[in-house]
Amino acid sequence: YDDFLQVTGMELLAEVGVKYVVSFYEKCDEVWAVSASSADTLRGYGYSGDIRIMPNGTDIRPLPEGAAEKAAAHFGLDGRPVLLFVGQMNWKKNIRCILNAAAQLKQDFQLVLGGRGPHESEIRDLAEELGIRDRVLCTGHLTVHHGAGLLHIPALIQLRRCRRIHRGTERIHKIEAIPLKRPHIPAEKREHQRLLWL
Repeated sequence: YDDFLQVTGMELLAEVGVKYVVSFYEKCDEVWAVSASSADTLRGYGYSGDIRIMPNGTDIRPLPEGAAEKAAAHFGLDGRPVLLFVGQMNWKKNIRCILNAAAQLKQDFQLVLGGRGPHESEIRDLAEELGIRDRVLCTGHLTVHHGAGLLHIPALIQLRRCRRIHRGTERIHKIEAIPLKRPHIPAEKREHQRLLWL
């Protein structure tokens, strides 16, 4: 709904767009969702068929020797703690929440925003406005090689997207963080004070 509303600017057209999407799902032989909450969202849009819950997962592959160092050199990381967000550069991911929180940190850090999207330039502008542009790195598209290398940087703290809808889809971040023994910050408002050290 939010995507349709953003593009059209009209609630009626957004509702029509959602009905079109739901009608597509109703023609499918099988519908999967990554969590019960995302299935509930689809049902909230009017879908009434069966939904199979298939949780997100990720394969942890061994990296070549020195991959973290190469990624750090490629992105110009200098040993300060790294806050990492990887996802679409879109306000619906509530990157504003991440930037506002980063602006309040007293400790020196580098915030790496990995990915592309329609609001990249606005995100850079907000970082400038908040006075943290020199600590924010927007990587653009991440290759598998450099993106995976970032996950192995010793000073890494992984950020989950701040997003109210589709709660439960964030588990992939925890799955990635656990084997890498990385701290993971749930960024939703109700959990913003909890830091989970793994």
